[in-house]
Amino acid sequence: MEMSHAFVFPSIREAGAGAMMSGLAPVAVNYGPFRQMLTTDCSLLVTLGDRAAHVEGYLQAMERLATDPALCRRLGENARQRALDLFSWTARAREIDGCQTLDKPIKPMPLTLGA
Repeated sequence: MEMSHAFVFPSIREAGAGAMMSGLAPVAVNYGPFRQMLTTDCSLLVTLGDRAAHVEGYLQAMERLATDPALCRRLGENARQRALDLFSWTARAREIDGCQTLDKPIKPMPLTLGA
């Protein structure tokens, strides 16, 4: 992936947060987990359709990135930032107990054993 500029992800069931973290411009289907993970600011989304339309959508997206290196770079940078905002350990820590920063101590939860 070191020499790649984009990450084309044809699956409709699995998500590619790892590719987003790498800073590659994602090309994915606008369906399932990608609909929530990706935005038009950080990816090119392909409309789910019949096989021919789906393949054509991926082809057009890849051609667009190949002919516009600035767009490819911008989408990759934005995808990485979105991945950090959503999936990093810092982002996850903020979700736990409403913690806003790692400087704020996290309250221990009471342990209840058996009933």
